[in-house]
Amino acid sequence: RVLGKPIEVFGSNVVIRRAPDFTSRMEKPDVIFNRGGYADYLPALHAWPDAVRVYYGAGKRYCPADGVPYHIILTDTHAQREEVAERHPDSRVAVFHKPAAMCFVPVDAEKRFDVVFVCHTAAEFKGHHWLIERLPRGCRVLRIGTPDPWFAAANDSGRLVVTFTGNIRPDEIPAWACQALVGVVCDDGTADSGPRILPEYLAMNIPVVVRDTVRADFDAYIASETGLVGDDRSFADRLEEVLGDWPARSPRRYYEEHLSMKHAAARVVGLVDERRGT
Repeated sequence: RVLGKPIEVFGSNVVIRRAPDFTSRMEKPDVIFNRGGYADYLPALHAWPDAVRVYYGAGKRYCPADGVPYHIILTDTHAQREEVAERHPDSRVAVFHKPAAMCFVPVDAEKRFDVVFVCHTAAEFKGHHWLIERLPRGCRVLRIGTPDPWFAAANDSGRLVVTFTGNIRPDEIPAWACQALVGVVCDDGTADSGPRILPEYLAMNIPVVVRDTVRADFDAYIASETGLVGDDRSFADRLEEVLGDWPARSPRRYYEEHLSMKHAAARVVGLVDERRGT
């Protein structure tokens, strides 16, 4: 029994329930999984001190507040792990590579776009303007997510040929994204970490080119099968390279072998069993 979000049943042996009103709705949980340090969970931590307490927070919430005890803390990168371990020496701190949701699968589709850029915010830290400056003129771009002024202007000026989907449901993304040759991730590293779109691209069998400022464990995500990393000067060349050899790459196979839901679940279950001595 795991206390977390949302309400889901995984097979016959794991039930996850939302935190609000938990005291009147369920038995003592075996595990409390606190995603992001939200206050909803604090009563649970005090009500059931014997449960294994697991924390995972992305972006700026990667380190739990001092004074809140957790047995296990999961981070997106090794640099975060080192910092968190220093602040929480009594916790087991481990790097966790989040998997893609099960709806992110390859779809056999005509390749109508050169690049897909999935971004659910128009915030500048996602690197819209930075990316536009490094795309070749006339590049066919599929822009999924919250509309932004930068790509709209690039399309209106004829600099790029952009198709906008707006915000669509996660299960609608594969049918669109798989029409593109390459997926890009361009966060500047100031706000987000472990962007979930990175494993989602790989799960959809879309090779990637990733900006070097993205806070992610590149050793886990980037290999010859999956794509390349580029900095301010090399990103355009890296993109050209992957656009030229994308059929030779096999990101979905790499995802299944290293990053799938099965691997992520085994990682967390192993840490919990280690804590429980089972």
